[in-house]
Amino acid sequence: MNKTESYLRQRYEATRWPYYGLNETKFIVGESYTNDIKELRAKGMVQPVPGINGWLIQLINIQLWK
Repeated sequence: MNKTESYLRQRYEATRWPYYGLNETKFIVGESYTNDIKELRAKGMVQPVPGINGWLIQLINIQLWK
């Protein structure tokens, strides 16, 4: 499990909300974010979606996140 996946999993378990801010996640995770997010997209676990105040990360295939 990469650092981004770990962070998103913790957030999802706490809130059960499938959308998280891309910029905030990128800031918290740090350098490994770019490679981590590519890996998660390849696994079909996340996808970027436009939000009101910028891009969001949408968790897809929620059963993989539980």
